[in-house]
Parts: sequence; structure tokens; C-alpha cells
Amino acid sequence: MQTLTRNSQKVLNKLNTLKSGAKKQTHMFQQYAKHAETVTLASYKVAWNIARAKKPYEEGHFVKHVALDESCDIQDKPQLAIFARSVSEDCVVKEELLNIVSLKDRTRGIDVKEKMRDVFEKAKLPLQKLTAIATDGAPSMIGSVNGLVGLCKADDTFPQFWNFHCIIHREQLVSKTLNLDHVMKPVMEIVNYIRTHALHHRQFKNLIAELDEELPGDLPLHCTVRWLSKGKVLSRFFELLDAVKMFMEEKNKNYPQLSDTKWLMDLAFLVDMLSYLDKLNLDLQGKSKMLPDLVQSVFSFSNKLKLFITHLRKGELAHFPALRKASGAATAAALKKAAARYAALLEKLQGSFTARFEDLQQKRPQITFLIDPFNAQTDCLKAPLVTDEAATEMEMI
Repeated sequence: MQTLTRNSQKVLNKLNTLKSGAKKQTHMFQQYAKHAETVTLASYKVAWNIARAKKPYEEGHFVKHVALDESCDIQDKPQLAIFARSVSEDCVVKEELLNIVSLKDRTRGIDVKEKMRDVFEKAKLPLQKLTAIATDGAPSMIGSVNGLVGLCKADDTFPQFWNFHCIIHREQLVSKTLNLDHVMKPVMEIVNYIRTHALHHRQFKNLIAELDEELPGDLPLHCTVRWLSKGKVLSRFFELLDAVKMFMEEKNKNYPQLSDTKWLMDLAFLVDMLSYLDKLNLDLQGKSKMLPDLVQSVFSFSNKLKLFITHLRKGELAHFPALRKASGAATAAALKKAAARYAALLEKLQGSFTARFEDLQQKRPQITFLIDPFNAQTDCLKAPLVTDEAATEMEMI
């Protein structure tokens, strides 16, 4: 009787084990089915956006509407981030994130203003101490009438203040003046051909390893959202140019640009200029960067452009190492013509810099005082930096 009970228990345990295994298998298939349904749904949404945008398949800017947008979370709720920078009594500059608040319905300038005022009140920050507002490029922020800045300036409860548009964003917009699509398009096609196919990617890396151990090991991908990657991609592409050319020939992919001296010089010029722009962007980043530091970086770059233009007009390539390397096979006449074309591009770039940063140029006397107060003009300090201009002039003298 005891043996029968023991055998029954074994059978029962075995049945339970089989049932558990069957449930796990069923659950696994359900997960796969659910995953397949999710992927199919996502593909339908992307296809719908492609059709609605009337864009070619290789363009992907509009697909971001499927996931998230610049100022929205995954639930499509706009989020407003408010930072504050202040100076303590012992002259220590402090910077902190005051709050991140949701804009429930709309993102008009009046909505942003009300949220900002609420955050100031909760943080017990006196509005009378406000001296400057820095915003991004949204119309609801910088609009002269219905934007945040315009509404605050029209409100008597706000003191006089300076307003700034994001300097890094402006620098990015200016950099688009170097519009050499005939260079970027083939480069991006080749990079995507190599990087988006696993087999091609492995074969290309093996080819680099066989050619030279000192060469960079790979080509980076370019992402439009991370716009700084463009300069890195072009620089690495130029370094691996021989390997890229050999690899594309092995794959029977015809890109005559890779053997065209004029195109290669354009590529090299863009490599040099994007490296300078990338360095400027990095100089503008970092916590507790003060306005004089940012302004000096911007106007220093503008002066560098003047120097570059002068050198190119003379046919000198001292500041263009990649261009100097690529121009070895060019004739003197072709090099002179290309240098004149590049100088014209840089003049256009400098003009864009002047237009985008005109407001900083107008505030340069006040900024000069912050850098070197002993050599500043006596009447340079105006509201909102000071409340008594006459007393300030006497103090400076």
C-alpha cells in the first residue's frame, strides 16, 4: 500500500512537471505572437507616416512622430525644463534645475509664462532680481508679441531684462550654411552600405586590419539628431578613403567621386571646416559657462573665418590640413579656382554668423566690462545690469 502511494506521488509530480512545461511553451508562443503583433503595428504606423509625409524611403526625419518629439515625452505631454543661475552674497555663481513641469493642453507663450511664474513663487525667487532669460528657438518662447519673451517684457511686474536665444542652437543653424550636399550624399550612401549590412561591416573591418594597423578600425554611423556626428563621420571617411575605395570596387559599386580630384578637395575642405565648427560647439558646452566665455568663443571663431578667407584668397592652405593633402594631385589653376570658391563659402558663413549673433554684438560694450572693467567705456552699464546709471558712471570713473 505504501509502495502504491509512493508511485502515485511520482506520477502526480510527473504530470505537474509536464503541465508546467506545457504552460511555459504556451506562454512563450504567446510572447512571440504579441511581439510580432507589436512589430507589425509599428510597421503600419511608419508606413502610414511615410505615405502622409510623401517622402522617399531613405529620409527618416518624419518618423520621429511615431516615437517622441523634441519637447514631448512618450505620452505626447510637453515638458518644460526651467533652470536658474544666481549669484550668492559671497559672489559664487550657482546653477540648478528648478523644476520640470508638464504643459497639459497647449504650449503657448502665455502657458509657459504662467508655469514659469508658479515655479519662481514656489522656489521663493524674487522676480525683481531677474536680469536675463535664455530660451530655445520655439516661437512660443521667442515671439516678440505672443512669445514668452514678448509677454514678459509687456508685463509691468517683470523688471527690464536681457533675453538670449540658445547660442549652441544658433551655431548649429549657422553651420548649415556650408551646404555641400554633393559631398554628403555619396558619403552617407557609402557609410550606410557598409554599416547597415552585418556582412559588409565585418568584411570592411577585416580589410582595414589587413591594410594597416595604424588606420582607424571602423566607420561611425551618422545620426541627424546627434548632428555633431557629421564631422566625425567625414573625418573618419577621409582617413579611410583608400580602404573605402578598394572595398566599393570589390563590391562592384560604382562611385566615380572617389577618384575625382575636385570632389575629394570638396570633401577635404568640409572635413577641415566641420572640425573647426565641432571644436567651437564643444567650447560652448559645459556647466557654469559664463556669457563672456561664450561670446569670446563665438567672436573668436568669426575672426578665424576672416583669417581663413584671407589665406584662401592667397592660395595658402596652412589651416586646412585635409585640403592640403587632397590637393596634391590638383593643378595650380584648379587649386586656385577651388580656393576662391571655398573663400566665397566662408564669406557666406561669416555673414550668417554676423546676422545670427547681432544681438551679442550690440551687447559687446557691457560684456567687455565683465571681462575687463578697467578699460570699459564709462557709460556702458545700462539697465538691467544696474539700477542707477549715473551713480555707476561715477563709480567707474
